[in-house]
Amino acid sequence: AEMTGEGHRQTFCGTWDYLSPEMVNGEAHDHAVDIWAMGVLLYELLVGRPPFAAKSTAASLKRIEEVDFKVPGEVSPSARELIGLLLVRAPGERLALAEVLRHPWARQFEASA
Repeated sequence: AEMTGEGHRQTFCGTWDYLSPEMVNGEAHDHAVDIWAMGVLLYELLVGRPPFAAKSTAASLKRIEEVDFKVPGEVSPSARELIGLLLVRAPGERLALAEVLRHPWARQFEASA
């Protein structure tokens, strides 16, 4: 991958469904794309389909750029909140991994001591 001086990548690779808005727009990106992908994966695991699915790739990419997704009502409020904190347009506003692990939805899966 082509890197900028600040450790950001500029090349495109990946599955369309998991691309972050900055990747769709051809912007430099960093580890925050992995947090975005975690949000997409969590949504897909809980709902059964990707959050930005559409009839065409172009329509899906537009939905990603606009962060246009709805979490169905059957998803718990805690999981819904976590997804919303991961799928944020601004990379710097997405939760850090340590914050994800401290989120109440994630903590419910910790082994009892």
